[in-house]
Amino acid sequence: TAAEELLRQSGRSLSLEWRRADRPGMARESYLLDRNLLREIFENLLSNALRFAAERVRIELAVEDQLLVMTVSDDGRGFSEEALRRACDTYYTEEKNSAEHFGIGLAVCRILAAKHGGALRLANCAEGGAAAVVTLDGILGWDEVRDCQR
Repeated sequence: TAAEELLRQSGRSLSLEWRRADRPGMARESYLLDRNLLREIFENLLSNALRFAAERVRIELAVEDQLLVMTVSDDGRGFSEEALRRACDTYYTEEKNSAEHFGIGLAVCRILAAKHGGALRLANCAEGGAAAVVTLDGILGWDEVRDCQR
């Protein structure tokens, strides 16, 4: 996939963690997601993290309060104050004279997350680096899918 190629070319390390809420009834067993939408979000966030990471990129998938939460973080310089406010704006970039990056990736992620009933949040990590957190809501459990098919 494109994400695997990005990782291979970057030479950086990647860690993946899956967490699940341990409270009964808080997490569904199965989720119905738009695969292409999720892939687009994932590849955009991974591409950004690989571009800005010093050595490490971390991906965490979790289920919290019925939401699928994907966090992609790196150990790079983090977001500037202005980027924290504006990075999801279409065409915003702090990379001047870039022929490859036009400032639309995070805007696309924000729009796609919203289409899946979720949101995109950006933050700086306490230990340094940046984090992009996507929550996806409005996710149907398999029982609801079966009900829709009747």
